[in-house]
Amino acid sequence: MFTAPRDEPPDRRVADGAPPSPEAVAKEFANPLGRIQRFPVQFDWDGDVGPDDRDRGVLSFEPVIALPLSESLFLYSQTKAPIVYREKEPTTGEDEIELGDVLQNFYFTPNDPTDAGWTLGLGPAIQIPASEEGPISSTQSGFGPAGIAVIQGGPFTIGAQATHLWRLTGENDRDDLNRTTFEPFLAFTTPGALTLSLNAESVYDWSSDDLAVPLNLEATQVFEIFDQFFSVGGGVRYWAEESDDGPEGFGARIVVSVIFAPKL
Repeated sequence: MFTAPRDEPPDRRVADGAPPSPEAVAKEFANPLGRIQRFPVQFDWDGDVGPDDRDRGVLSFEPVIALPLSESLFLYSQTKAPIVYREKEPTTGEDEIELGDVLQNFYFTPNDPTDAGWTLGLGPAIQIPASEEGPISSTQSGFGPAGIAVIQGGPFTIGAQATHLWRLTGENDRDDLNRTTFEPFLAFTTPGALTLSLNAESVYDWSSDDLAVPLNLEATQVFEIFDQFFSVGGGVRYWAEESDDGPEGFGARIVVSVIFAPKL
């Protein structure tokens, strides 16, 4: 069984009392429950979206904040606030640009990993609609559970996170919000602070019985400028399973992040 080294628990690789190295920060960055503050800006591009085969671009602001609640408990705030662009709508001939629904996860995480080396987090997931009408926003608020499990050993980071959302408010002619997301991930960090990662951002819509499974292969480099850490990354995506209104084939991703790695 894969276990993290007991003499180097994954949640303390930055907390050695000395300024963290780029490699140590890269390992923390590969861990969604790393003890750092991160402010990524992510751009996703996909083609052949929906029955009209339109292009789509999504610019997302995705800050992750780690807050110590006590000596034994951390709170993680994970936000995704997108701006969505879609190519010209056939009936109007106009491009669509709109704020997307905001997704907010909170994870309550014990300070110490399990005996097997896993770091676990549980908490609520919230969806905040961007508008009460519009072609891109679901116009529905949602609430449900969120969970995450991560283990690190040597250069590897392995884990998965999942959420489920049910509709709270919002009435329209669309299917009620009833959606599960599941994201397993695997990352490998080199001594040069380069991380190669693979994940699947699977989404299943229970109301429409629709599944989408994009596979993302990415490379991310962490570096330091005047004692401030940054990361730049990018990769390709392949839609192994396409939803009825979603993209097909290949897409691309670019991510730029500002990272704060305090001496914990």
